[in-house]
Amino acid sequence: MAASQHAPRQVVVGSRLERTDVASLCAILDALASRQPEGPIEVDVAALDRPDLHTVDGLARLALAARQIGRSVRLVGAAPALSELLGFSGLARVLPPRPDASVEVRW
Repeated sequence: MAASQHAPRQVVVGSRLERTDVASLCAILDALASRQPEGPIEVDVAALDRPDLHTVDGLARLALAARQIGRSVRLVGAAPALSELLGFSGLARVLPPRPDASVEVRW
């Protein structure tokens, strides 16, 4: 994959979120926070295939990293399955969706 000439505008999560991915995603979050001094950091989760509790754990760690630098995160493209897991885990308020984010349902 060729390196982008433009700085990312969001933290982008791939089809799976593993514990080993969290450190690099937190580094991206930190870099975004330094360039975007206000508001929540957007985390694009649209590519997640099958969210599970490992996914929720990783997203919670991102939210914690954001809080440690005085910021918050907002999810973009969260599928209903992820939203349900966040609700069941009690993290729906910590990891809210972007208000205008439309969700594409994949079967």
